[in-house]
Amino acid sequence: MNFNINKIFIPLCGKPLIQHIIDNVHSINLNNIIVVCSQQNINQLSIMQYVKYTCVQPVANGTGGAVLCSLRLLDKTNTNTLIINGDGPILCSAFLKKFLSNFDADLRILTNINSVHSTNGRVLRQKDKIIGIREYKDASLQEKKITECNAGVYLFNTQALCQNISKLTRNNTQCELYLTDLVEIFYKNNLSIDSIVMEQSGNYISVNTMHELSVQNVKMQKDIKMNLIKNGVLLIHPNSTYIDAQAVVGVHSTIYGGVHILGNSVLGEECIVLPNCVIQNSNIRPHSTVPAGTILIDDVF
Repeated sequence: MNFNINKIFIPLCGKPLIQHIIDNVHSINLNNIIVVCSQQNINQLSIMQYVKYTCVQPVANGTGGAVLCSLRLLDKTNTNTLIINGDGPILCSAFLKKFLSNFDADLRILTNINSVHSTNGRVLRQKDKIIGIREYKDASLQEKKITECNAGVYLFNTQALCQNISKLTRNNTQCELYLTDLVEIFYKNNLSIDSIVMEQSGNYISVNTMHELSVQNVKMQKDIKMNLIKNGVLLIHPNSTYIDAQAVVGVHSTIYGGVHILGNSVLGEECIVLPNCVIQNSNIRPHSTVPAGTILIDDVF
């Protein structure tokens, strides 16, 4: 990312990437949320909202190693276990419900149709049947031409996961334990695998570069503002207005161009915010008019 903080903590519309994922999982009443992390990130992750457990992965030995070290925290009474990469896609609650519904396989994976230039793992099929996932660094030139990619979201039958996770090996270019190798292990052991292709509407792809972050930020901003408009907020110049994901704007409010509403700000009903204001972590009382150029930080107006 060429940035000075860990990718999962980079803000997307005012909220760390990983908090978006956690919030959306929690929104569909999945509350036994375990975050696996390095020692250097545990303090920051353990205070994030809705995280039930944090588990330190002592050695950076891959996604399979991350799952292995978290097995002791899994609730084995749960039939299924959802696993999402920490830098994985941000899935809206409606799509998450769809991904979890009607699951009668041993493993379900989320895929997306991507560019041949994508560095995501490639989904390998034989007569339309999934037989494996090849990580990009291990893929042949022919495999890299495949456009169906692994999105980094998995739904496992918990018993099948626990019984097979120890079969992972480091036989790859990075000498890591790849969680994706379980796809081939399941296939060779006649365990059932299905897949769902990621929908573009309401979902946000994984971010691996600053360019991808910028693209996703624009997409999320558009969605945030369209939802406000549908709910009865008048945006005079939407393209020059910026509103963080966690901000709340009351109905029948009017927001002029150049306005930035940041953090946990709350605007009451029928407010008017004139041009070029910055409102950060502040409350605006209902029926208020905020003068042009006002800057409010941790304030009440």
